[in-house]
Amino acid sequence: MKNEVKLMELNIANHKIFKKDFTISFMDENKEPLPIIILAGINGTGKTTILDIIYKRMKMMDSKSEGSLFLKMSTQENIVGIDKDFKFKMTKEYGEYITNDIIDSFTNNIFYIPVDQTLEDIKRIMPSYIENMIYREDARASEIHKRIRDNVSNIFKDLNLSIDFDSRDGKGNLFFRNKKEEKLLIDDLSTGEKTLISKILYLYIKEIKDSVILIDEPELSLHPAWQNRVLKLYEKFAKENNCQIIIATHSPHIIGSAKNEWIRVLTTNEKNEIKVVDKNLYAHGRDINSILFDVMGEARYRPLKEFDEKIDYLYHYIDNQEFDKAKEKLEELEKDYGKNDRVILEAKMTIDMLSNQD
Repeated sequence: MKNEVKLMELNIANHKIFKKDFTISFMDENKEPLPIIILAGINGTGKTTILDIIYKRMKMMDSKSEGSLFLKMSTQENIVGIDKDFKFKMTKEYGEYITNDIIDSFTNNIFYIPVDQTLEDIKRIMPSYIENMIYREDARASEIHKRIRDNVSNIFKDLNLSIDFDSRDGKGNLFFRNKKEEKLLIDDLSTGEKTLISKILYLYIKEIKDSVILIDEPELSLHPAWQNRVLKLYEKFAKENNCQIIIATHSPHIIGSAKNEWIRVLTTNEKNEIKVVDKNLYAHGRDINSILFDVMGEARYRPLKEFDEKIDYLYHYIDNQEFDKAKEKLEELEKDYGKNDRVILEAKMTIDMLSNQD
């Protein structure tokens, strides 16, 4: 049997955070596991908690969680689950016995990249990775260094990184080279570069395949331009290595770059119960404000009272056809919030249209 794992569904009941029955699907409309799942939502909606639950279920760790938890997973033709007592159960459609191979598939094929993932793992495993490549390929260190350099450039080519891998010395120190051809220790890279190396390059160096990968807030320390493109790197890795990647994020840039079917928005109802929205989410390619307001339901993306008062005055002048005053208020808003703000652009078009009517 090929050891590959994909998550299908998580059910939580009477948990201290998920107080009611809560089910989140990781499948598409054809009931096939998705390659990428984006968990979005404001703080307190349980994104990181879901990652923790999944990891601890699959690793057979004692999570000390309240309530009932059931994780439904697949490995090739087998569909099984892990209940709250960490017992494997076959679903009714498969009457086979649980084997050690199946259990090992679940416990070994799960990886968690937390918020505070550092360079220490890369610094620990990369020297061994290089040594193994030298042994397997019967090649010189310089040849392997060049191959890694080419691989790193290929991985990050869409981000236009200003650094490339250079070499490893006899003490195991890792060096990179910037566009000025200056040789830098890995610890001297920028914060954003360290984040990419510690999270994305780590997956390649670790040679992870056929697994579930959980990543918490990959956007931290990344420039918005990189946030817009970083999901493509994870998607490429998932496709090349037959992995399923579940990402918890606050970033509207990442959400806007995701396919709509990948997105799961966690939100709360009037009883403060957490629910998941996975239908009719049209985030792909939309602007940041639209994603925050329409997709995530987070309207307070700027000083609400101050902005709303100015907009109310602006439309008061428009409604009363006081266009000179409306234009003055519009100039004030443009100065504070920029000319390309969506609400300001709509107001400007309204003024232009109405003030030019005969």
